[in-house]
Amino acid sequence: MAAAGWFANHYLSIRREADSKRKRFRVFVEMLQRKITPIAPSDMYLHHTPESHDFDSEISNVMASIPAKHMARCDTACNEYRTIRFYGSTATVENTEKKNRLVSLLKELLDYAR
Repeated sequence: MAAAGWFANHYLSIRREADSKRKRFRVFVEMLQRKITPIAPSDMYLHHTPESHDFDSEISNVMASIPAKHMARCDTACNEYRTIRFYGSTATVENTEKKNRLVSLLKELLDYAR
């Protein structure tokens, strides 16, 4: 009986830790969305560089907590997020498309971390 109680308690603590990691990641992604949304596409090259924040550390913390059925798609979205680059203010059409894709990727990552 005691072993069953220990096992249940251990399972619940692992579950709470995974939920906590996913919640922290969701907050991180929501903050990124709030930073990116008001920036004009022509100014994105000044403000967005994937290396300038802790995206890699946050995703590595949460990746083990992502359900297995979403793991591959989440990894693909993360890789695509890392490759998006914005260029000078003259490329506004390209920057607008990239900004829209960036926001869409962040929404996708939010869904995977639920």
